[in-house]
Amino acid sequence: MAKNQNVIETKSAPETKDVPETKNTPEAKTGGEELVSVKLFKDNDRYKGDVFVAVNGRRFQIKRGVEVKLPKYVAEVLAQSAEQDQNTAQLIERESSRFAAEAEKLGV
Repeated sequence: MAKNQNVIETKSAPETKDVPETKNTPEAKTGGEELVSVKLFKDNDRYKGDVFVAVNGRRFQIKRGVEVKLPKYVAEVLAQSAEQDQNTAQLIERESSRFAAEAEKLGV
């Protein structure tokens, strides 16, 4: 398990084959993948816990409120999740307004 105080990546046990030893560098830990900086919003209410992301069997636990380096594909998953949260909030607001208008028409 590669571990950093702000990001924890866990991996399944490797197959029973010899794995060449690698240096303890960010490139070695990520397999040469492009890293990007990400800072997740943190408050003392709903957004205070760590964020878990899993992509193709690789799992990441990301601490909120601090800047971390992540593989680009993990940052893309986080961005897509935030976009979907925004779309969902807009849908809820739109449908709530529509329901209120219908209820008012019906005198409910």
